Amino acid sequence: MINTQAHNPNSQALKKSEKAILLAGVIYSLAVSVPYAYIDSWRLLGVPGINYVASILLLCAVKMATRTLIIDPRMLVLLIWWIWLSVLGLVNLTNPLWSLKLFLADVLYTGLLPIGYAVGRSISLQAALTTLAYMFIICSSALLLICIMLVTGVLVSYGNTGRFIDPAQYTLHFVAGVTLPAFLKRWEHRRVVQNLAVIGLTAIGITFSLTSATRSSLIFTLLTTTVAPLIVSGKKSLGIMVICALLAYATYVAAPGQSRDFALGNIADRFLQSDTMGDLRFAELTGMLDQLEGHFALGYGFGVGFFSPITSSTEGFADIGLAPHIGIFTYLYKGGAVALLLYISLQIVGIVRSLKKSSRGKSFAAVMLIGALAISLVSGGYGIAYQLLLGVALGISFSPEIVDVHHEKRYKRNHPLV
Repeated sequence: MINTQAHNPNSQALKKSEKAILLAGVIYSLAVSVPYAYIDSWRLLGVPGINYVASILLLCAVKMATRTLIIDPRMLVLLIWWIWLSVLGLVNLTNPLWSLKLFLADVLYTGLLPIGYAVGRSISLQAALTTLAYMFIICSSALLLICIMLVTGVLVSYGNTGRFIDPAQYTLHFVAGVTLPAFLKRWEHRRVVQNLAVIGLTAIGITFSLTSATRSSLIFTLLTTTVAPLIVSGKKSLGIMVICALLAYATYVAAPGQSRDFALGNIADRFLQSDTMGDLRFAELTGMLDQLEGHFALGYGFGVGFFSPITSSTEGFADIGLAPHIGIFTYLYKGGAVALLLYISLQIVGIVRSLKKSSRGKSFAAVMLIGALAISLVSGGYGIAYQLLLGVALGISFSPEIVDVHHEKRYKRNHPLV
């Protein structure tokens, strides 16, 4: 039975039971804000382990607040798909590239997709908006703080790339980008607050992109901060983008000399001088597709890695990758063409549903899905935060049709006897 009451909030104030959801969201945001530099094992079982526990806490908070978790056919499909890939991975146990650590990582990571879906499908619109808005504030602030700590030398950059990077930044940047639409919707009648949020995230995102020389982060920043105001608020953000660019450049100029000389030159080189055929991410993808021969339809299941020229892989398997840099193809490798089509079709249908006029209150979910799909096409798309928030956005987009919160408030005020 569909719990329609959970999707018809009539005020901006959270119910007492829903405050547990907000608290869990804040705890989750603080968990992903921990710099990986302070954790010895960061790839699979360090900070991600903390994040996973926080994700389960969020699910428990939803269960406490709603008294029930809504399970619909799409969630059943996600659960069956997750179980099938787990079984398929065990069938391929004899594969020399199979690893227990990879298997556990796949099972845990992908298991957050149906969990996130249950969260988004079960909570009220206002609880979702408020929780995601707080996540945006915390994660964008933490991203800025880590950027400053890296540039000033308080944090030591990860790896020997010469770039100013802490792996936590990528998660923070993704979370901030996909929760921005919810923040804008939550404060849709506060234009000044909306503008400050867009300007702030764009400036922070460009600063991160410059100091880390990360092309995908720059693309993701410009995409989310342009599309979110256009769809959620119905306004163009070109003027805001110019202000953001100026703020980011001012940050660049104010940075120490070594960081300043590195930032602009390196990201320009990576855009203008990149050779597609020579780029490691495309070399990795080509090799992965070669290894997929004979398993294109159904994939290998969970636990089977692939030879990767990119060393950001599991500890003890320096040349074996868990997921390709272009994350969308992870689903092809693990679940074949069937899983990839399921993954893409769910997002496209969710985007279309969220943009329907009868569902104006959920337009922010469409932008969340657009951002998630975009990042999986350039870099990333398989981490814990990604799976959880993708599931949340899908759950919201497939929830019963709802009206806009503020329109409902005005209607009740004008029709007090209704």
